[in-house]
Parts: sequence; C-alpha cells; structure tokens
Amino acid sequence: MTRATGSQTTNIRWQHYAGIFLMSLATLLLELALTRVLSVANWYHFGFLVVSTALLGFGASGVTLTLWTRLREEAPLDHVLACLALLFGFVSLASFWLMQRIPFDPFWLLVDRRPFVYMPLYYMVLAAPFFCSGLAISLLRGPAGRGLGMCGRVRRNAGFWRVRLYRRCGDV
Repeated sequence: MTRATGSQTTNIRWQHYAGIFLMSLATLLLELALTRVLSVANWYHFGFLVVSTALLGFGASGVTLTLWTRLREEAPLDHVLACLALLFGFVSLASFWLMQRIPFDPFWLLVDRRPFVYMPLYYMVLAAPFFCSGLAISLLRGPAGRGLGMCGRVRRNAGFWRVRLYRRCGDV
C-alpha cells in the first residue's frame, strides 16, 4: 500500500504492520495496567476512568492530526513513527510517575476544593500516552482512511452480518 506525502509516496511495508501491532499491544497493556493501579490506589470506580481517558487521548490525537496537515502530509513517515513510538514509551513512564506525585485523594472531594483542581490534571496526565499512541496509529491509516484501511472493511462487514442476523432472527 502507498501513502501520499506531499510530492512523494511512502510504501507501507510489513514493518509498519508489525509496528502498529506492537503499538496497539503496548497501548492495551498500558490500559490494563492503569486500570489495575487506579483500582488499587484509588477507589475501584477510578479504574473505569482509564477507558474514557484512552478515548480522550485517541480523540485529541485525531483532532491534532486533522489540524496539523504538515505532520500528516509532508513529514517522513518512518521518522515520525519512530519518534512517536519512543515518545509513547517515555510519556507512559513519565505519566505514571506524575500520577503518583499529584496529590489527588478522592476522600477529600466533599471536604476540600483542591481535589477538583487536581482531578483534570490527573486526567490529562493519564491521557498523554494514549495521545501519542493514537497519533502513531492514525498516521498509518493515512488521509481519509486510505492506508491501513482494514478498519473500514471490518466495520462494513460487521454491519452486513448484523443486518443478516437481524433479518434472520427478526424482532427479539
């Protein structure tokens, strides 16, 4: 597959597929680890915060990639992906370290107003690694979903089978 970047086209090779697999695996493992850490360190309710934090990071990376056209169209793909993969690792470690340093205690939410200041900071620190991961994965998808376009095919196929199952089973 090819990706148009300005005046040049970049071939998406098997290394990119391996990279997207490893980045997705690392992101899922980070999400699982953060769920466990937040369930133990804070109340178990905060373990569910990780899913929405991951979605916030992925959404912010999509907005950034849409607005920053130079990154998506002119930057060399291999160099940017390598930098984003390294940044993901460093940001994951830094966000975990910062998460331990932010004085956020949910028991003080009803008594003091300071936890309401720390909560958005806590949330943004947790979303930072997912932002880097989302940027890397979105860059490989390419402009307008061309690139690693398997997601669109899977979605269409799932919709097709959902309609067939609905027609077969009827109203349940």
